[in-house]
Amino acid sequence: MIKYTLTSIVIFDDRDTDRDPVILPLTASSADIEAAAAAYFGPTVEPDWTQFRQALRSENGFSAAFSAAMVADPMAGVALALGLDAFRRDGDPTDFLDALRSALIVLPDGQGAYIAAELLALAQRCNLPASFTDALASLGE
Repeated sequence: MIKYTLTSIVIFDDRDTDRDPVILPLTASSADIEAAAAAYFGPTVEPDWTQFRQALRSENGFSAAFSAAMVADPMAGVALALGLDAFRRDGDPTDFLDALRSALIVLPDGQGAYIAAELLALAQRCNLPASFTDALASLGE
């Protein structure tokens, strides 16, 4: 976060309160502030939703598991696709996760937990938002 005080510009990490802030003078240019923030927080990596969706369709473990789930519950595939699109649009993973839970329940013993763990690893590789990966991690609990 960046906070302006009466005497300085403070760049700090509100998630890690033990980390020392960067303090800039009020006369710092916007380019200096942006450069300091980029150095402090590191590069921003955009979420790769395209790679995530392609992996869901093409990687054998996912496609086989979701095919099996769709045989047991034909609406599962539709609900998964709509839920994922809703999350991308609105930032709320609830619909996707509800559909995913329904799909994982109908899989043979142990396969649902394995697919949930693999989905979490894929989401992390694709740099998906923490709200999404945290929700996926809760499936394995």
